[in-house]
Amino acid sequence: MKTNTILSKTIAPAVAILLCGAALHAQTATFVNTGTTADGAGELFVAFHATANQGVGESIVIDLGAVSTYAAVPIGGTLNFSAAPGHNVGSDLSTAFGSTWYNRTDLLWSAVSGVQSTVPSTSTDFTSTLYGSVANPTYNSGVGPSGTAWNRSTNGTQNPIAQNIVQNMATGTGGFTSAPQGATSNIAVESSSLGNNYATWMPGGANVSGSGNTPFKGFGATGFEQTFGSTTLPSGVEGALDVFRMDRSNATDPEASPTTGTGPGSYQFTLTIDVNGNISGAVLPVPEPASICLLVTGGLLFLVSRRRGTGASTATVG
Repeated sequence: MKTNTILSKTIAPAVAILLCGAALHAQTATFVNTGTTADGAGELFVAFHATANQGVGESIVIDLGAVSTYAAVPIGGTLNFSAAPGHNVGSDLSTAFGSTWYNRTDLLWSAVSGVQSTVPSTSTDFTSTLYGSVANPTYNSGVGPSGTAWNRSTNGTQNPIAQNIVQNMATGTGGFTSAPQGATSNIAVESSSLGNNYATWMPGGANVSGSGNTPFKGFGATGFEQTFGSTTLPSGVEGALDVFRMDRSNATDPEASPTTGTGPGSYQFTLTIDVNGNISGAVLPVPEPASICLLVTGGLLFLVSRRRGTGASTATVG
């Protein structure tokens, strides 16, 4: 009995540790930009705009390629933008918003994507699928996300938002493809004089008038963008955004819960930016695996404790 008890004490925690390790250290993978589409549908756009002071009304917009490519990265994987034109936007941010742009609380950034009608060949998203960012003011590279997901809605609600996003990025509409090029071909420097620049689709902008001042006439007014100048982020990180995917609620979505009807969108990845304007991304592990590990560990230790107690009352020493 004593021997069995000792083995149980030794093996059970080890099994628990192995189970936790399997859950927490998921497969890693790296993806890079795979190109762009002509009309902006399904593209991941990261944008910056100032609400006051230097560069007010100006927008710096980056096209980082097909969002579905990055959404395919598993938990623990990274989004490697180093080979993607436009991943480093530091020089353009400094020119438009000053050399200390990362300390400005009146400078905001966000990430967005919409699938209206033309779906990229690499995408499996339904028409009217939306991707939108939520500010992550408590970024931790080990756990995420900290933001609350946008809720899925009907095709009638989401399709106009996707249409507005695509319109902002499409050829000949005064937005991304019509604006002067930044440091690379994937960066647009949109002047406030453009009638369709990114800033006009944000709260207070010309293109959201009469719609409650919500971004792209649909995303909620709070949490879509994040300001810089935060003192709560870890060293080396100037901003962090959690990106969620919202499939339309009247289509089956294997990633969302519930699979039909309204409900929160699914977490995809987290974007960060450093003081030099380098954008990085990762799929942060969600808290659930850790919780499962704790439950497993607690259960096994409980069994060990009971086993030890039973053995103490029946074993004979001598």
